[in-house]
Amino acid sequence: DALPICVEAHVFICVLAYLIEICLELKLKRAGVKMTARKALDLLSEIKMVKLTLIGINFKSTPVELREKISFPPSQVPGLLVRIGRSLPGTEVSLLSTCNRTELYIAHTNGELEEKGGIDALLGCCDLAGTECPEQHFYLKEGVDAARHLMAVTSSLDSMVVGETEVLRQVKQSYQMAMDTQPKLKKLHTVFQKA
Repeated sequence: DALPICVEAHVFICVLAYLIEICLELKLKRAGVKMTARKALDLLSEIKMVKLTLIGINFKSTPVELREKISFPPSQVPGLLVRIGRSLPGTEVSLLSTCNRTELYIAHTNGELEEKGGIDALLGCCDLAGTECPEQHFYLKEGVDAARHLMAVTSSLDSMVVGETEVLRQVKQSYQMAMDTQPKLKKLHTVFQKA
């Protein structure tokens, strides 16, 4: 008599898990790591994946009148980073603010960062009296899309004038301000170094 398919599948998964554990034990032993496969897997389960979220406006999505209200001089950015970081606990933030764009990069381990929370954190730093519904002008990018966007911005492929070099200095400056205000900055480090 054949076993029910669910029992066969369960047995297959158990055998596969055993083989993976044995292979991991061998790899750890060859690498000179004195740790069991079970302990290594337990440590891996504690690692939280870092997520990157970008909330921003730019010359493509927002009229100049609104961009001017949601733009910050470099002297204000460090204080804004601290303020935004407090309103989004457990995150690392970087703010790129130029005449053509304002972008908030947020690294977090939260399951889902509320888009509205990020926009509210940014808008809470602006004087928008008399401005109607600025939220509609914001764009949201997450994960690889956010990292690709940062790279396109850094290389000036997403600039009004493709090939201009000022934006690279501005991205470096925004990253430096993020490092200065968040001494334990780790989550944003890799993506900004690659950009």
